[in-house]
Amino acid sequence: MKKTLNKSQKPILWSASLLSTKPRNIGNTTLQVAKGLKNYFGDLNSVIINCDNHSADGTREAFFSAAGEIPKIYLSTPPGVRGKGNSLRIFFEKVRELKAGIVIVVEADIRNISPEWIRNLGTPIARGAGYTVPLYVRHKYEATLTSSLIYPLLRCLYGRRIRQPNVGDFGFKGQLVDSFLNSPVWTDAVEGYGVDIWMTNIALSSRMPICQSFMGCPKIHRVIDPYAHLQVLFHQALSTIFDLMDGVCRFLASGEMEQTRCSFRDGYTRGGNAFADRNQCRSDA
Repeated sequence: MKKTLNKSQKPILWSASLLSTKPRNIGNTTLQVAKGLKNYFGDLNSVIINCDNHSADGTREAFFSAAGEIPKIYLSTPPGVRGKGNSLRIFFEKVRELKAGIVIVVEADIRNISPEWIRNLGTPIARGAGYTVPLYVRHKYEATLTSSLIYPLLRCLYGRRIRQPNVGDFGFKGQLVDSFLNSPVWTDAVEGYGVDIWMTNIALSSRMPICQSFMGCPKIHRVIDPYAHLQVLFHQALSTIFDLMDGVCRFLASGEMEQTRCSFRDGYTRGGNAFADRNQCRSDA
């Protein structure tokens, strides 16, 4: 029997949003997220939301049949409407409808996700941060698009050290969805891979406290060709940053660039399993 959500509840929300999903991936991700919400946010009302692109491969059924005690909601774009950005947009509308206080977004195809990831993304928001970006362990030559172009460009524009601003997993305050939905920039690139960097740019422009949360392990996706979408990702991510530069001008004109940033470490993880407990929340300009 599917659990229903009382509209008077103020939940923590999780969304699994992908351009395409496979039923075998979403079941374990849903289970790990449910464990994270129960173990670390058990005193709060929660709901798990899956955002899909009208898949016909059994993703919806696999999502609802996944184990866990947290209520579930399934959302889908209309038939023929594709793109991660379009999935996230209907998710933002649902977040605003539910008046959620804390929101966590993770991708459904992560193979090594653990309950601690939900804690690491959500706890900084509960402690006062406005937006959480994960820090995954990476080889120095991995994700060169981010390290060589996206990070230096955002550092130059906003003066903030956000090392992995477009990884696809985030935590944020529910009130930030108004900034997302009211943004004048909504392009074809944002509807696709550009939505991750779009969210981070808007969060930076909002002057909310930005937190980087150390995840303690690499992010391992299901097996795909790592170069298949690189050209599209390059175009969509970089064009989105340039499309948002008018907002950077307003950001610079509105006040000081410096802003408190939190670096969060709560349970250093290896391979997704916590083996130490470290609490650290510090200012890092």
